[in-house]
Amino acid sequence: MPLATEGLPSTASFDNVHLVLQSAENRAQVIKDTAAIATFVITNKDKSITASYTVDFKNEGTVKLGEYEGKEEDVDITLYLSDESFNDLATDKTSAKWLIFTGKLKTKGSILKGRTVEAALKWARGKHEELIKNGGGVDAGAAATAVPATV
Repeated sequence: MPLATEGLPSTASFDNVHLVLQSAENRAQVIKDTAAIATFVITNKDKSITASYTVDFKNEGTVKLGEYEGKEEDVDITLYLSDESFNDLATDKTSAKWLIFTGKLKTKGSILKGRTVEAALKWARGKHEELIKNGGGVDAGAAATAVPATV
């Protein structure tokens, strides 16, 4: 089931991260390097569509559509941003630091954990590009239907 939300094209990036995390080795790596749970709240330009995504890079190495299902205090950082800003972040066109500086990203929680989540997204993007280039790696069928690395 695709994670992308209609009307929020940038959210296709979560499908790419999900695909990368199908590998036990990749899951273990992101948990070891990141150790954070983050919620992304993404809205379209006119704020008529909003979607939340939870990335658990602390316990499970998963990406899910929706708010975190555990205790709220377990979420290390919540990031609030537009679809356009998330696209720029996910495709490495800008940094979270710049988005915060320009007022395009609001956060709640640990900024330090936010930096590790940003690094994990960048790492996953590179791994996804490798999967596509190599014809799949984890699951050739899934890679063939994967969303392009840039949205």
